[in-house]
Amino acid sequence: MSGKYTRTSPVMSHDGRQQSAKQGKVAPMKIQSPSGSLLHMKDRRIGMLAVLTTSLLLTSCSTAPPLLNSERIESRFGNYFVRVMYQDEQWRMSSLESTDDSGPVTRTMAVVRYADDLPDALLEPHRTIVAGGSIGATFRNAGWAIRKSGTYIGPFDLAAHDTTVGALMKLPEPKDIALHTYDFVVSRDGQDYRYASIVELHHPDYLSAHELQTIYGPSTFSTEVATLLSALQATLRHKAPYLVR
Repeated sequence: MSGKYTRTSPVMSHDGRQQSAKQGKVAPMKIQSPSGSLLHMKDRRIGMLAVLTTSLLLTSCSTAPPLLNSERIESRFGNYFVRVMYQDEQWRMSSLESTDDSGPVTRTMAVVRYADDLPDALLEPHRTIVAGGSIGATFRNAGWAIRKSGTYIGPFDLAAHDTTVGALMKLPEPKDIALHTYDFVVSRDGQDYRYASIVELHHPDYLSAHELQTIYGPSTFSTEVATLLSALQATLRHKAPYLVR
């Protein structure tokens, strides 16, 4: 057997390419261009990031509480204030207003029926509200979570029921406006309390029934709503002398 040994397995040259010792030639090494795979990975990452961002935005929008009337009126008309027009131990009637060149305009007439026997936890914010504070803003600023339960949304015919509210809204003629009834519920430390039942009548330039349904979802007419609306109509008739600026 000859003592000569011929090496044919590839070895690496100093520049990293395969070299055949037998042939003394450098064999070209196949190098995959990174452009295709890396760009594909980059596109996938961008796509995943876009999906994640969209998901977070939708989640944020779906969980964000609706604006308070005070916030929405100020945002839409540039200013806001509340005028308490009548109040006793059970009822409060307030005009949620903005001001323009013609003076104050009622954007929402809120008729509030306080719950009987308010718990001690609600007495401090209640005192602030009785002194003239906005209901939603008072509770939210005090750290309470608020929600509107048992919502009903529908039309309210000013011509058939009341002209005083139309005058406060400075409507040229009586017309149907949006009506929104609900129980105002506050929560903190795992406890829920019903603070009041509220009926809101909205200026047509502020909120329509369609806009309310978009914000709060569909509603159902019930015997409780019917009772509340009867009380509303009676209250508007009896308290009309107070509904003046």
